[in-house]
Amino acid sequence: MRGKYITFSNDDYLLDKMKATDNAIFLNDSEITQGIVPNPDVVNSRNIKKFSEEELSKNEIKVGDPVFIIPKDYFTSLSEYEKSFIKPIYEPTDLGKYSLGCSSYDIIYITRNNSSDSTLIPTFINHLDKYRPIMEERRETANGRLAYYQLHWPREQSIFESGAKLLIPRKCTTPCFTYTEEEAYVMMAINVIKSNRVNLKFLSGLLNSKLIAFWLRNRGKMQGLNYQLDKEPLQQIPIAVPIVEVQTQIGRIVEEIIGRKSANENASIQDLENQIDNIVYHLYNLTYDEVLIVDPQTPISHEEYKSLND
Repeated sequence: MRGKYITFSNDDYLLDKMKATDNAIFLNDSEITQGIVPNPDVVNSRNIKKFSEEELSKNEIKVGDPVFIIPKDYFTSLSEYEKSFIKPIYEPTDLGKYSLGCSSYDIIYITRNNSSDSTLIPTFINHLDKYRPIMEERRETANGRLAYYQLHWPREQSIFESGAKLLIPRKCTTPCFTYTEEEAYVMMAINVIKSNRVNLKFLSGLLNSKLIAFWLRNRGKMQGLNYQLDKEPLQQIPIAVPIVEVQTQIGRIVEEIIGRKSANENASIQDLENQIDNIVYHLYNLTYDEVLIVDPQTPISHEEYKSLND
């Protein structure tokens, strides 16, 4: 029998090199949070079966009716106190690479921690009461730990409040890491990254780079041609953390990208993304030949790439 040889592709070599980067860190459990589980967001074809024919007719309930997720300006007469429970909710389609779009919906953010007195929120009680049969069968409600008018898994509210964070759609054709400092609530289709260990504008630039897309395509989780950016693959990304000055440099480029997109959603940002890509390649000490493995069509020449380190 002839001997068999084990070979390693250039891809494997490069991926191992990335993982072994000296200054790499990995995101931990406390830095990645899954979105809210309203349970339910709307009436759907499954949960509508929990109603009797009489209930459906009396309350005019139909598939698609909003429950905890409502269109903007759905309620016309809320008290000032009730208004504090209405929060902007973002969907994957609202998330752009780097920048956040506009939200078309709100969430009624009533939780075990912020709603001890239901008499103070009569508008919401009146709205939610007719959908009560759905919520009564939730585990936490059935065992008496959660009122029917409270969100099932609201997460920690501070995750969604104003402040720097990254929003990541769990399924996408291209990795998308959205930076925002706005108040932004999301559901399970989106993960949230918050960290004090690294500049988050810098992190959005690094994670949106071609090199990290290469990592995720080869060492992440794929469903066909789609990236599955769940907590586990996000935690496995080796994040090369440079000195503060370099983090600031990439952060400023990200600011310029967000500024361009804010002024014109269709503005080209390719030149700025190329700048970030080339800095990121250097953070992982890639040679020019290794850059060509990641991006055979890279617009930078060997001489230009080398000069970035001079």
